[in-house]
Amino acid sequence: MSISTLDRIDRNILTVLQADNRIYNQVLADRVAVSAPTCLRRVRRLRKLGFIQKDVSILNSKMLGSLSFFIVHLELHEENTHMMAQLEDGFKMIDSVMQCYLVTGEWDYTLFICTHSISEFHKFIDTHIYTNPSIKKFMTQTILKEVKHSTALPIMSI
Repeated sequence: MSISTLDRIDRNILTVLQADNRIYNQVLADRVAVSAPTCLRRVRRLRKLGFIQKDVSILNSKMLGSLSFFIVHLELHEENTHMMAQLEDGFKMIDSVMQCYLVTGEWDYTLFICTHSISEFHKFIDTHIYTNPSIKKFMTQTILKEVKHSTALPIMSI
């Protein structure tokens, strides 16, 4: 099932839940103009179908002390399926790797890294990048300022 098979009400439900997944069912039902039981059935159906993957709390990084964020671009020596799967599995196990993407263009992978300090990031590079024989070269960018950060997907325009 794809997003194109959802009706306007389901899309509205997903849009509202992306902004506030702790909303009371009755309030959600009122916002999307359906009865509370119908709304609850639809939300359960959307969960069962996998449109709602999980519920999380988004933390305020400024409240967690001094955090540093980095973007790391990686170029591999060669692209083979086995080696790439190993690399991806390894990055999935590292807490400081917040996101990892296989990308097109000059670089093969882009990572978003969060550490408590520059020295912790340096340790990450020493431990996971310099010692990895699959990685040919890398480039790092330090994030100076978060201008926009959203976790909401553009449901209504898909």
